[in-house]
Amino acid sequence: MAAFRGGDSRIEVDLNDVRGALARVAPEVEKELRSVVKKQVTSARKEVRAFAPVATGKLSGGISGRTQFTKTRTQAFVTVKGIPATYAWIVEHGVKGSFEGRKYIAKAGDRTKPRFTKAVNDAVGDALKQTGLK
Repeated sequence: MAAFRGGDSRIEVDLNDVRGALARVAPEVEKELRSVVKKQVTSARKEVRAFAPVATGKLSGGISGRTQFTKTRTQAFVTVKGIPATYAWIVEHGVKGSFEGRKYIAKAGDRTKPRFTKAVNDAVGDALKQTGLK
């Protein structure tokens, strides 16, 4: 809290409340971010599948999403596993001189990034509200 004292031109600031709130922010932000990451990796996987070309369905069927949470890192991946993995790379990037890549993963990423960014910002804002800092 900031307070002016009488005729002093001095400002006193008590940061104990702020320190207490900040100590509560990290766990709340982490909890909110984990929830966002889980939802967004599912959304991203669906986007990649939607943009993937479908001839046999094997490419789309090999697309999966996973999350990884540790003390220092929160990650999400959308990957193509198994035999379709090599094919996925070729379809994405193409083969020089014979096949132009379709950029289906890049297109899905372009559509997913704004939603993911908004969800992260909202989650941090929610965590700040819950701890009384916003």
